[in-house]
Amino acid sequence: MDVDKFHSFADVSDIDWLKYDIAFLDMEIGDKLGVDLAVMIRVINKHVLIFFITNHHKYISDAFKSLPFQYLIKPINDMEFKREFARALDEYTKIKSAINLIWQKHPYTLSILDIEYIESINRKREVVMNDNIKNYTMSTIKELDQKIHIFGFVKCHSSFIINIRSIKIIDKNTLIAKSGKVIPISRHCYDTVKKAFMNRASGGVI
Repeated sequence: MDVDKFHSFADVSDIDWLKYDIAFLDMEIGDKLGVDLAVMIRVINKHVLIFFITNHHKYISDAFKSLPFQYLIKPINDMEFKREFARALDEYTKIKSAINLIWQKHPYTLSILDIEYIESINRKREVVMNDNIKNYTMSTIKELDQKIHIFGFVKCHSSFIINIRSIKIIDKNTLIAKSGKVIPISRHCYDTVKKAFMNRASGGVI
């Protein structure tokens, strides 16, 4: 494990953020806010896990603009930090995971967390990525759900599986993905989808 330390915005002006997997940011960095740095990092590296560390609760609302993994209030309890770091390592493992699929006898591999949603269309499944690239497979929704459920995906309809990280808005009958795609939620899936979404959204303040 390689660890780099930076003490000011000037120190990070030429940093390659793509090489980092986890970032711990103080909310106040000199006369600037850590959330501004986090937003910059997020544009470059969409998968980096960001922790905010601060004495203040007042920045929580602003902090969530950068989709942080966790918001830690000082003083930080050792046991709580170890728990959250272990959770981050588990999430890191999921981010690096891949799924092997087959289409028209040709095998291919996809990064699991780059998948936004999967839709069953006629007799095939369309696997739509975060960049809107579409892939196809004959695997059933049930088979795919069993493979990727543990990576933060939830079946929201008989024809759809959604990446929880990709949910922007949810209501009784539909959800809106970050791409703008409107996806139906069946009645018997609603409670499961809402619980998964709320758990994800409230990574929490500890």
